[in-house]
Amino acid sequence: MFPTYRSFQEDKLVQACRSMVEKAGKYDVLLMADSLGEYGKDIGTNLPSLIRKLKTIHKNLRVVLNHYNPANFIEYFDDMVDFLKNGYIRHLNLPIQSASKRILKLMKRSYTREDIDKVFSLLNSIDFKEFDTHIIIGFPGETADDFEETITFLLHHKPKHVLTSRYMETPEMPSAVLPDKVDPKTMTNRSQEAFRRLTAAGIICITDD
Repeated sequence: MFPTYRSFQEDKLVQACRSMVEKAGKYDVLLMADSLGEYGKDIGTNLPSLIRKLKTIHKNLRVVLNHYNPANFIEYFDDMVDFLKNGYIRHLNLPIQSASKRILKLMKRSYTREDIDKVFSLLNSIDFKEFDTHIIIGFPGETADDFEETITFLLHHKPKHVLTSRYMETPEMPSAVLPDKVDPKTMTNRSQEAFRRLTAAGIICITDD
């Protein structure tokens, strides 16, 4: 479905960004990739290095990190703390998919419940409010307790907004062979409940509907 992923050279990205900033006079820069935190590993560099080079363009420049895997946040934790405390970050998109230990394991995610607790607790502790997340509702095997664990996590950490997506499956997906599929009505009910509870708490909630 996709071409071979690769990282563009830092110097080319910095040059392109500098040109855009100078033309537009705007200093918030969105970085997008299929998995942003993997940037540079194929060319001998990394995302923190790129951010520091972009920051040299202008003192007011801030970056928005999109599709930033929580595992990469943990990987570069000290760098991220430095960036956040020094105002380098405008907004963070951190898709967690679930806050249930059991479901994260079934999903074979590269991060744990403890990892996302550490990341979101950091954001709360420094009063950084510009972050959002994605969750999947109805992954095979998800129980009412698993769903509740995710909603409780979100209500506690209060991301600015949450995108909820009901689980969709194709036969080629590894999860297609998992038992205990969640029926469509239950997924719809959980989606509606998530919208109701998150919205009531002042969190912007976007659903499949």
